[in-house]
Amino acid sequence: MVTTKAVKSTALEHLRGNWPKACSVAMIPVFATIAVVLIGYLLTLPFGTVIADVISVIIFILLCAPLWMGALRVYWRLANGCDDDVAEAFYYFSGKIEYKRCFLFNLRVTAYWLKVELLVFFPCLLTYVFTNGDFYEWLGISMPLILLNLRYLIYVFYLLAFIVTIIHIVKLYLPAFLLVSDEEMPPVLCFKRGIEVGAYTKSRFSGFAIGFLGWIILSLLFIPLLFTVPYLLMSYVVACRYNVAYYNISGKAQEDAPMHEI
Repeated sequence: MVTTKAVKSTALEHLRGNWPKACSVAMIPVFATIAVVLIGYLLTLPFGTVIADVISVIIFILLCAPLWMGALRVYWRLANGCDDDVAEAFYYFSGKIEYKRCFLFNLRVTAYWLKVELLVFFPCLLTYVFTNGDFYEWLGISMPLILLNLRYLIYVFYLLAFIVTIIHIVKLYLPAFLLVSDEEMPPVLCFKRGIEVGAYTKSRFSGFAIGFLGWIILSLLFIPLLFTVPYLLMSYVVACRYNVAYYNISGKAQEDAPMHEI
């Protein structure tokens, strides 16, 4: 079994001698994302939070997501011995076909997340509405006393929603890797196979993620991003590669179609 230590050492081996390039590539989507966050904050002043958030998500899907995917592609190719230029981070903006492939993939991921979040947060919304005195004042009736004791139930639903979201994040870790590692695979199939293989290997990836928890927390500070993001991206590539290989030699791969050799 491949350990977290093996993933870390392999990632560092791939980065050796490539740190300047890796850092430059990683900072492109990082700064683009920071810019989108700042734009979203400024848009809250004239438009309010909801509209600003919607605009920010749209900008992220159209501009930032292709940059993150482009950076991931550079790291994947770097792990395979390719000597790409920093400009390859803009690969998915290099042509109509490339951008469309990335856009369709991101659209599929966004639709999936909208469905998940609507389902998990719907109980929270219902609890908020039916335990809110303003709602009954608007209806012109008094609030049932039994509902007064249920208003704190919303925190239970928020906790459950958070747990379900984390489970889906872990389950959804692989599709982006498949998109950049197999340029012949259609984006919808990347998502579908990524969900299948990700569900089978989610416990292995969770172990890797826990092993990198300290680095993830350190990434919340701005300055260390220059070093932690390249390390995390390359470790992600290595972990995904190991997990796909594990899937290919497992009994599960024999029941379904095995993944491509990567």
